[in-house]
Amino acid sequence: MGAEELADLLGNAFRSAARNDRVRDVNLFGIRYAADMAACGVGCRELARLAGLPEGYASELAKGMRLAGKVTLR
Repeated sequence: MGAEELADLLGNAFRSAARNDRVRDVNLFGIRYAADMAACGVGCRELARLAGLPEGYASELAKGMRLAGKVTLR
C-alpha cells in the first residue's frame, strides 16, 4: 500500500471519528497499518501532513506503531 492510499485511509478515519475519539482512532490506525507504513517508508509526520491532519497527530501515529507488536485487535 502506498503513502497516498494510507493518507486517504487515515484522513477518512480522522474525519469520520467523533471529535473526542480522534486520538484513539489515530492510535488504532497506527496499530492496524504499522507494517504498511514501515513498508512504504513514509514517516508519521509526512503521513499526517498528506492526510490533512494537524501535525500533533504524528506522535499519536507513532504511538500506535510502537504498540502494534504488543497488542492484538479484536
